[in-house]
Amino acid sequence: MKILKQLAVLLMVGTSLPSQGQTIPDKGNTNQVSQQDRLYGLSQIWSEAKYNFVYFDKLSIDWDSLYRATIPKVISAAGDLEYYNVLRNFAAQLHDGHTGVWYPMSYYNSLAQYAPLKTSLIDGKVFITGLLNDTLATQGLEKGMQILKINDKDVFDYANTYVSPYEGTSTPQGQHMMVYSTYLLNGPVDEPIKLTIMNKSGKTGEYLVSRKLTRKKNPAVAYRQTAEGTGILSINSFDNQDFYKIFDSLYTSILTTKGLIIDLRENGGGDGSQGLHILKHLTKNAFTGTYNTYRQYNPSFRSWGVQNATYLQFGPDIHKPFTDRTIYEKPVVVLIGKQTYSAAEDFTVLFDAMKRGVIIGQPSGGSTGQPLFIKLPGGGTFRVCIKKDTYPDGKEFVGVGIQPNIFVPESADSFVKGEDVELNKALEYLKAK
Repeated sequence: MKILKQLAVLLMVGTSLPSQGQTIPDKGNTNQVSQQDRLYGLSQIWSEAKYNFVYFDKLSIDWDSLYRATIPKVISAAGDLEYYNVLRNFAAQLHDGHTGVWYPMSYYNSLAQYAPLKTSLIDGKVFITGLLNDTLATQGLEKGMQILKINDKDVFDYANTYVSPYEGTSTPQGQHMMVYSTYLLNGPVDEPIKLTIMNKSGKTGEYLVSRKLTRKKNPAVAYRQTAEGTGILSINSFDNQDFYKIFDSLYTSILTTKGLIIDLRENGGGDGSQGLHILKHLTKNAFTGTYNTYRQYNPSFRSWGVQNATYLQFGPDIHKPFTDRTIYEKPVVVLIGKQTYSAAEDFTVLFDAMKRGVIIGQPSGGSTGQPLFIKLPGGGTFRVCIKKDTYPDGKEFVGVGIQPNIFVPESADSFVKGEDVELNKALEYLKAK
C-alpha cells in the first residue's frame, strides 16, 4: 500500500496507527461533541463511504438504511467515547481491513494501551505467542500458554463482546488476526488485565498483566543463516525508515546462500516501495505491478437508473530490476499467514505473479489499498479504502487472501511443542531443490 510521505509517520497502515480495538470506558470525556456534530460525524462516514469506498458494490447491507438506524444511537450515546464506539461499529459494517474509525489521539495514552503480550488464535485456541516485557517471565508467564479467560470472562465471549463488533475485516482469517492478535488485550493503561491461563502441563492459574509495562518491539528485519546454507530473512514490517540501509547491508551475505526464505508471517504492512526494493534483487527481468481501480461518480448514471458508478482503472506499472548489482537467482520461498497484510500482501502478489518461487503457509489477511483520511468532530479519524488492488492479470486477493502454493495447516500441538511447521516445510522444500 502506498502512503503519502506527509502521513507516513502518523498514519502508517498496519503498524503505526493507534489501536481501534476493544471498547473502553468513558473516563469523564462526556458530551464535548455536540448533538449537531455527532450527526455531522456520522454523516461524514456515510457520505464518504457511499461515494468513495471502492468495494461499495460488494456490500451485503443497505448502507442508507443502516445510516438511518444509527442516527438514534449517536443521539442517545451517553458520552463521547460511547459515541465513537457507535461510529466504529457503523464503519465496521463495511468489512474492510483498510476502513475504520479511530478515537481522538488524546484518548490513547491513557485509555487504549496494548498489554505487553503477543497472542494468536491457533487451531481454535488462543495462545500467548510472545512476551514483550521481561517482567512477565518472572511472573511465570511463557510462550505457549493458553488463554482461557480475560477478566473472568471466557476468552471468546470477551472477544465477541469487546473487540469483534468494532473490527470489520473482509476475511475470516483477517478478522481472527485483528481480534485475537492485534487488539485482544487493549484497554485503559491504569487497569491491569486479568488472565486465566493453562500452562503446557494442563495446570491453570491467574495472572495480572499491567498495561503500563514497556513493550519490546520486534525488529523490523532479522536475518540468520542455517548450517546448510539457507538464508532466513524475517521482515516483520515494511514501516522502517532504515529498511533500505538494513537490507543492503545484509545482501552480501544473502548472495552466499544456497536458497532464501523470506518470512512475512508477522508483517502487517507499511510502505510498498520497501517490498519492491527486495523484488528488484530477485529477477533480471522487468515485472508488472498490481492493477489499480478507483470509483468515478457520474450523476448522469443515477438519472438513468444505473446504481453503480463507473470505475477508473490504472496499471499495472512495469518495474525494472537493479542493473548495478548482482541479482539473486537461487531458490526463494515466501512464508505467509493471517498476519501478512497490506504492503506485505502487495509484495507477495508480485512475487507470486513473477513465478519466482513458492509461497508456503496459510492464506494472508486479504486487505490492502489506499485509504482516504477524514477528520471527525472531537478529533477522531475515519479512513476509507479508495483503491482496489488485484494481481496484474486482474485476479482478486482482497476479501479472499493470497493462497499459498503449499498449504501448511496451523497446529496447536506443534506450536506448544515449539515446532515451527511452516518454516520446517520451507527448509524441507529448499533441501529437496
